[in-house]
Amino acid sequence: MENPPTENEIIDTEVPMDIDKKDENNFENFIYFKIEDFLVRKKAIDDILYNKWLTDNELMAFAKCIVRNSKKKILILDCFHSTQIFNEGKLKRKFGLGSYLEFKNFDIIFGFINENSNHWSMMFIELNGSIFYYVAPLGEKIENQTKSFEN
Repeated sequence: MENPPTENEIIDTEVPMDIDKKDENNFENFIYFKIEDFLVRKKAIDDILYNKWLTDNELMAFAKCIVRNSKKKILILDCFHSTQIFNEGKLKRKFGLGSYLEFKNFDIIFGFINENSNHWSMMFIELNGSIFYYVAPLGEKIENQTKSFEN
């Protein structure tokens, strides 16, 4: 992992403060790690270990850690674009992706899908091997697998 952010980097970064009154004295709510462009609460480390809900930013940060040293060219689609592909089969808007993005330039594409605003699933596509996975931790439904594969 890179060096932790300096005090100035943390001060210059907007940190969301979603402190619950009952936890206002819990210092874990104030400790953040910076992973590339994402700030991750220390509590998110515990959340991932105990299978609790993670925010889309936390998912993206953990995904960046996983692929950081990979020799393959990997595109991690943000949750917005992954969900759009899952639901509609295409990207209506490439907001934040840039007009130069070509999927064919990557070995692997994956992203997290927010289903019904209460459940995360994941799509994983290996372009060279023509492999597609749709993974839903609460159990894959055949209709969702079919829908995501067709899209």
